[in-house]
Amino acid sequence: MPEPPIVSLNGYPPVHRIKFMQGSDSKPGRCVIDAGNDYSFNIRSLPRETALTIDHRAVGFQGSWQNMRVVKCQRARNGHVRVVLEDQRWHLTQYRFSSNYNDRDALGNVLSGSRRSVEQLLQEISNACDGKITFSVSQSPGFEPPARWAGKTCMECLQDLLRNTGSRCVYDPQQGVYKVGVPSGGLPNMRDQVFQPAPPSRIKDVHVHTFPKLFETELQAFAAKIDESSGQAVNLSSEVLDSDPTDQYSQVKYRLWRVSDTNKVLTEFRPKAHLFDPKRSTMQRGRVVRDEWNPFPVHQPFVFAGSEIVDCIEDTSGGKVFVTEHPVLSADGNAYSTQAKLITGYYQKDGNSLIRDTVVKSVDASQNESVHIYVDWIRPIQSDQPDVGTPVWGQLHNTVAEALHKKYLGPPATISNPYPVSFGGHPNVGEVEYDYRLAEIRSQHNFRVALNFSPGSEGEIR
Repeated sequence: MPEPPIVSLNGYPPVHRIKFMQGSDSKPGRCVIDAGNDYSFNIRSLPRETALTIDHRAVGFQGSWQNMRVVKCQRARNGHVRVVLEDQRWHLTQYRFSSNYNDRDALGNVLSGSRRSVEQLLQEISNACDGKITFSVSQSPGFEPPARWAGKTCMECLQDLLRNTGSRCVYDPQQGVYKVGVPSGGLPNMRDQVFQPAPPSRIKDVHVHTFPKLFETELQAFAAKIDESSGQAVNLSSEVLDSDPTDQYSQVKYRLWRVSDTNKVLTEFRPKAHLFDPKRSTMQRGRVVRDEWNPFPVHQPFVFAGSEIVDCIEDTSGGKVFVTEHPVLSADGNAYSTQAKLITGYYQKDGNSLIRDTVVKSVDASQNESVHIYVDWIRPIQSDQPDVGTPVWGQLHNTVAEALHKKYLGPPATISNPYPVSFGGHPNVGEVEYDYRLAEIRSQHNFRVALNFSPGSEGEIR
């Protein structure tokens, strides 16, 4: 067995015991150290921000952790002190982000002024923390993730980035850099390792779903009114507009239009954005076409598409009736026509749910469980109107699904080793644990790593 490592904590007495669990997400790793010697020391003079080093020259490992924070320090027996620390990622909780990036239009295109790659976003987070934590990219996801981060803590920003890209944030102790990358599955080749049982994976495939798809086409609409006794929309017979003040429907004639297909959930807006607002897209209101002659340009009121489906439906009877500002009057012989073309966005029902675009990625065909991931920032549209451009959501959806499903590839494994190993920030590492008892007799030293799964930054690897 190689000689035991040398563990030192800057500004503290000699270290006798260390248990350091460092996960691969945005939360700081937790380190517990027992330190001290036979002479007395002033516990109040110990630094509250320090650096940890683990030097195992016999195996060529030299790791350091700078800018660690002491969250608890208490005197123990025999002149010893017990110290609880957090790694560099504690700085992420102390700073807030100031900007938003990678805003997309209704077609899915990134606005050039807000475009940032994953590497650039990580640099922005580092800059927001005054450079007290450093990142690099080990494996890019291949797309620009959304970054609606203004006002959020840097920890929330990093967690949002990892979630949207399926990446892990793994610390490389020999370079002092947190490496962010998309995992690829597989197990590394380590000598002297002992593989231990790990939670088995029963995942057959991964289903990546978008936000409900917004459709648009010319729909056949019928003039309607609301039956006050039942609350249901019924077709309006050909009626004249008169000045009878007792007519209870005088204000709604030819202003309510229904679609007979009950599986279509109408919205009040078209999938065409104007006056782009990254937080609330400014959409054009849908309209009813009076006749075959379509004037252009058509000036419709602007509306805001809500983030929830129910907020998008601002008409009556559960979205089955479209409300116009003025009566839509067109001739049908000597009477008003009760039929017209409706152009607006709508969601399509499939049973009790709304249709979403789905990409299925295989993980292990011999298993029988599926994982469902809902990526609501991907909002696909399908329109046959000439003034709506070609969306890029479909291509983006495939790229995102390819990145997200990689986190489920490869068999989960736990590896124990008598000496530390540097993985160079490999994204398959879910957590590492350094567990050393340094003494002249009964010395114990063990290094554990979780691969292809994440037990948590404060959870022990077993």
